[in-house]
Amino acid sequence: MKKIIITGATGFIGGFIAAAAVKRGWQVYVAARKSSDLRYIQHLPINLIELNYQNVDQLTEKLLEIKPNYIIHNAGLTKAPSQKAFDEVNADYTENLALASVKSNIGLEKFVFMSSLASYGPADNHGVEVVNASCVPHPVTMYGKSKLKAEQKIMAIVGLPYVILRPTAVYGPREKDLFSVFKMVASGFSMFSGNGKQKLTFVFVADLVEWIMRCTENSLTSKSYFVCDGKTYSSTELNSFISKNLNKKTLKIGLPLWLVTVAGYCSEWVGKLSGKLPALNIDKLNEIKANNWQCDVDPLVEDTGYKAAYFLEDGIKETVNWYKENNWL
Repeated sequence: MKKIIITGATGFIGGFIAAAAVKRGWQVYVAARKSSDLRYIQHLPINLIELNYQNVDQLTEKLLEIKPNYIIHNAGLTKAPSQKAFDEVNADYTENLALASVKSNIGLEKFVFMSSLASYGPADNHGVEVVNASCVPHPVTMYGKSKLKAEQKIMAIVGLPYVILRPTAVYGPREKDLFSVFKMVASGFSMFSGNGKQKLTFVFVADLVEWIMRCTENSLTSKSYFVCDGKTYSSTELNSFISKNLNKKTLKIGLPLWLVTVAGYCSEWVGKLSGKLPALNIDKLNEIKANNWQCDVDPLVEDTGYKAAYFLEDGIKETVNWYKENNWL
């Protein structure tokens, strides 16, 4: 029986990764804190462990104890008050776990790191229509910069059988960030920034997890891939798919970028006063203002033999149904 350690398994994507690993018959070890919310994985036959990401020696001891065949490092911060905070968790902790994977000499078959398209940034800054492997990374947010640093640290470790995945916007049941758009549409409004013609990309969580599993199982290492469903959408299309599945007529409102910018500054100011990190902030504006988030998924499709089973309209239908059934909408 193959053994796997999954970090970040109590989160949106991680819960689905854990379920998929169990389904494959693997012995699953989930790294979680005592305070973690286990509601979506507590029914699974998994082993809970704690990892001290700050200490390479302690990580090495834990890996020697378990001797996993695979590690999927999905844990990380998506919101933080500073670049330093992002880098510590997303880059330094990742490096420590990767170093321990090599130091333990357990014959690890695969170290899969969940990065993000944010590590390369939008196509706007690359002089191309679609971000691909030949592009020079140009992240536009602190989060993206921290993920790029993590990638660079991983690639520099000799003997690490890594695969790096850079998904675009991930959506599906239990997702909480994009859920704000669903709530907005449910309330009768269809808002978008600029002219509504941004080139956006998405990937349904089930497709992402299938790609993760295939990259974990196959023999390919020292690889990095962009992940999306292969199609391009606009923000107005996203809203229309949601409103269609909610059977809700909406008032369409286009927000000029200057107004979104003002809102971002105000949101950050309020966040500092309240001590809470707002979803809309000055750093996030760099992503919102970008016109083109297309990326090249062809190498991933070719190497895994899997194409996305869900395009946005199909995935939105599944997601809306889950939100309704679980009284989120």
